Amino acid sequence: MSIYTEKRDQLIEKIKGLEKRIASDTAKKKTLEDKLKEVSRLAMAEEYNCKPRELDEIITSEHLLLRP
Repeated sequence: MSIYTEKRDQLIEKIKGLEKRIASDTAKKKTLEDKLKEVSRLAMAEEYNCKPRELDEIITSEHLLLRP
């Protein structure tokens, strides 16, 4: 095998490894974003001194008021 063929194969393997890490990191990022969304919702409920379900109802009713 030539030097360039070996180098090419090494680069291909590195790229494959990076693609796997990107997929894994993207999945982890999505999980963390979902957790952040839920924690933010709970923080808002705490701020408004209500239960999360009540907060959902408040937000829904305010959205209905904003519709033309």
